[in-house]
Amino acid sequence: MQHFVKKSMITLGILAYAGSAMAGGYGFNSTIQQPVKAPANVEVEIGDDLAYRADHLPKNLKDRRVGRLNAAFANNGYYGQKELDYLQDRLEEKVEFAFAKYGLIENDNAGYLLKIILVDAVPDKPTFRQMSKDSSLSGQSFANGGATIESQLIGPDGNVLGEMSYKYYENDIEQAQFGATWSGAHKAIARFAKKSAMELSGRK
Repeated sequence: MQHFVKKSMITLGILAYAGSAMAGGYGFNSTIQQPVKAPANVEVEIGDDLAYRADHLPKNLKDRRVGRLNAAFANNGYYGQKELDYLQDRLEEKVEFAFAKYGLIENDNAGYLLKIILVDAVPDKPTFRQMSKDSSLSGQSFANGGATIESQLIGPDGNVLGEMSYKYYENDIEQAQFGATWSGAHKAIARFAKKSAMELSGRK
């Protein structure tokens, strides 16, 4: 499965590796210890499973919430490629804004790579593609949304130097009806951008 990649050049706080895989769970997780200023290339991707769900239901049955095959919204699939492109652009923009705010300046001469992957995203309201697949849906349909984002800091030698992740999903169904299509995912993206910038810059 092809990754969809956006790139930008940013001077980041390069951080020492502080362990192996990060623990799961909600909120921000990091294997970071101390920041070291150095240039890095930032690459934003859509994960393979999420990319597949642009035009399909999730491959893993545990990611589907109901049995009806045409229930695109309830089963977390058929988002539409345009929606994923939008989320990818949103993630890139928020990361660049947060990094600039915390003094992580753009630089074209980068030896390090910060690879950011939007692993999962769940909409609060149906996308246009989902409504075209399921006639029972409308703009008034709603559910709890959110997203999972993971990242790796890779050194010039290809070794992983550190990892960060953020996972957030709404739990108040009554509030979901008042949000936009991707309200929960927007919160996750904004919080990941801020927290990762703080972590990389050492400005907490």
